[in-house]
Amino acid sequence: MQKKSARMRHRYFVRTQYDVITIKSLSYISTKNQIQTTSANEEQSSEKQLSVEKI
Repeated sequence: MQKKSARMRHRYFVRTQYDVITIKSLSYISTKNQIQTTSANEEQSSEKQLSVEKI
């Protein structure tokens, strides 16, 4: 059986892309989703620019 501190550590902390451990919270999750949606929008706009250049 795990210690209580080990369970808490696993539940509330998350390792990010650069091995920085941050507290898992609603604000972190919402910013992560915003980053994904903005990168998807940028990809779509770059594809539109390429199609215009081909014409």
